[in-house]
Amino acid sequence: MPCPYFDQGPGLCYDEMEVIQMPRKTVIALFAFIVLTLALLGCKPPEPPTPTKMPLPLPPSGGAKPEGVSVTWFGQSCFLFEDPAGTTVLIDPFNPDVVGYRDPGLRETEVDVVAVTHEHPDHNYLQLVKTAANTVRGPGNHQAGSILFKGIAASHGPQGGGTPDTIFTWQMGGINFCHLGDVGVMLTPDQVSQIGPVDVLFVPVGGYYTIDASVATQVVDALKPKIVIPMHYQTPMLSPSIAKVLAPADAFVQGKEQSPESEKHTVVLKKETLPQTTQVLVMKYE
Repeated sequence: MPCPYFDQGPGLCYDEMEVIQMPRKTVIALFAFIVLTLALLGCKPPEPPTPTKMPLPLPPSGGAKPEGVSVTWFGQSCFLFEDPAGTTVLIDPFNPDVVGYRDPGLRETEVDVVAVTHEHPDHNYLQLVKTAANTVRGPGNHQAGSILFKGIAASHGPQGGGTPDTIFTWQMGGINFCHLGDVGVMLTPDQVSQIGPVDVLFVPVGGYYTIDASVATQVVDALKPKIVIPMHYQTPMLSPSIAKVLAPADAFVQGKEQSPESEKHTVVLKKETLPQTTQVLVMKYE
């Protein structure tokens, strides 16, 4: 029978090792004796270390904090943000076994906020990180640490099974971000009004489960962001079952002005250097 735990040596499991370990009562008595001896000698037992936030696996500049807001794409609709103060936001974490993208290596990372636009496994896999100080879901205003998230009710569309979707807007580093989740239909005038000014827009363009390239272009025209980042489209890494129904980003990108920052896994954005007219920033997922 295979060992249910990590191997502790040739042929040994934790349960098998119990026969060569000291009895539990002996261990407790020995520990109490050591603590008492230290107390009599005037020694203070060592204090446990204070927990600290694990560093991000992909620092934008050799471990230094970004001068602007760093944005990293891991595939599908999953992005990691970090501002100059070190505040971190992860949105729409995916289950790697479902979507096919590689695990981004955040399992030992503590983030400040995880935002989930809807309850599908390619968007709500909280296990992708170690812990999150705040989790944001659903419509309404959500104060998550130092960041105020505004959730706007939307629809995933008929192919998404009618699942409710939430559009999130928030600000970091003075930049207004908007993530549309898996919105499946054109935005209404009321939704556009609720979203308000947008500097950086994350929009699905692959179709089938979400809006396609044509409708995504209409959304961009309505919101007029300075940078638009396409997401949720066909790539070589995507699971075959999903990739076969999603279109690549080409149709959306065609004919639009490209950002010079395109083709990067991580970009650092600054409010003062954002373009005056809308540019498409196509990111790399690894």
